[in-house]
Amino acid sequence: TKEYTLPVTGFIEGNGKFDGMLGALVVDYNGAQLGVGSGFTDSQRMAIWYHKKDYVGKMVEIDSFGESTNAAGGRSLNCPIFKGFVGDEE
Repeated sequence: TKEYTLPVTGFIEGNGKFDGMLGALVVDYNGAQLGVGSGFTDSQRMAIWYHKKDYVGKMVEIDSFGESTNAAGGRSLNCPIFKGFVGDEE
């Protein structure tokens, strides 16, 4: 896997079990907006969703299996997984 550090630009609400909390962070990858929806605990999903303004612009560490192409032919990441926010304790 390869690690990327990207800025948070938005949020997607979850559905099903994740109704009313974070479904995915939206991050900027070389001008493309990508959703990162795996790797979060339920408590992280709640905290981020209810304090979104605190997370816009934060840098997030993501593991991925490398670059891929999305359905529209744009650049994307293959299976992006949230690892943590830059500066947060491990």
